[in-house]
Amino acid sequence: MSTKIDEKIVREDLSDLFTSVLTDLTAMRAAIVGITAKLDADGGITDTDYAATWDPAVLDLAATD
Repeated sequence: MSTKIDEKIVREDLSDLFTSVLTDLTAMRAAIVGITAKLDADGGITDTDYAATWDPAVLDLAATD
């Protein structure tokens, strides 16, 4: 039994999924950056630079067609 796959629908579904994952990752990155900024601002006890140590790299996900 053979199933015909509509490539346009699959591509659109994958695009929607990718966009959703990217949105979640962006929100998590923003939360981590906010937490490390707060830790650095409240610092003074230690010499740790939390932002430099824990901030994730910026995502570079340029769209390609």
